[in-house]
Amino acid sequence: MNNADGVFLLVEDQDDDVQLMVRAVRKSRRAFRLEVVRDGAQALAYVRGDPPYGDRVAYPLPDLIILDLTMPGVDGYEVLRGIRHRPETQRTPVVIFSATGNQSAIGRTFRMGATTYFVKPVGSRAFQNTFREIEMFWRALAPQP
Repeated sequence: MNNADGVFLLVEDQDDDVQLMVRAVRKSRRAFRLEVVRDGAQALAYVRGDPPYGDRVAYPLPDLIILDLTMPGVDGYEVLRGIRHRPETQRTPVVIFSATGNQSAIGRTFRMGATTYFVKPVGSRAFQNTFREIEMFWRALAPQP
């Protein structure tokens, strides 16, 4: 797995949130490989292996997908639907990572196959704490050697 403990795909259009996630991953005690796509169309291309993501050595299928819901164009709901309709990703854990804590949105994502849901925190320290929770969630799901 390229010397990584897991490949995480972050689907996020906000630069600040991407930077906070990159920082949190770097501070993690595990060597996660973080792939970042900036919109829903790129996320679907990555999952399908469409260009430029066709090389699965360079762009491996993710072990965990961290998905924002509100993005321009193809939104997180469409991405989640696309992930769940592909045999190779239908069992991939999907963490919804959204600014909205709206119960209707949360329920909708679970009905669509989301694995869990986190509301984006405000601030760097809170972001790191949330990533630690995502990491613990991942460790609970990850196959043991």
